[in-house]
Amino acid sequence: MVTRNTQQQKLVEQVFLSLNHPSAQEVYKKVQELYPTIGRATVYRVLNRLCQKGQVMQINREENCVYFDKNNFDHPHAYCIKCGKIRDICFDNTFSKCSSSLNKNLNGFTPLGVDFKIVGICSDCQNK
Repeated sequence: MVTRNTQQQKLVEQVFLSLNHPSAQEVYKKVQELYPTIGRATVYRVLNRLCQKGQVMQINREENCVYFDKNNFDHPHAYCIKCGKIRDICFDNTFSKCSSSLNKNLNGFTPLGVDFKIVGICSDCQNK
């Protein structure tokens, strides 16, 4: 499948990269401010294509609520239950070791990724 490198695609990618763990709807709203005639389907298609290419990671936070991460390697996230912010958590190489260990114990099951999340209240919300 040949994909075109259009002005719209470049704009969606630029907007996405400027945001932190955005939903597709957030990307669409920001892109629409800059390019009012862009369709929602175009934005969603570009984000899905980036995921398929492995350039972007999809985060399923809750049912029917998908967020995207420009850090496309397996890593855990922290979610604030008050404001909804998502933050990356760095575990050095501990998370990779955990993933490798899991692979050894799955008896023929092939994992496609690991999803680990910490749920709590961020420092901004605690200080309000």
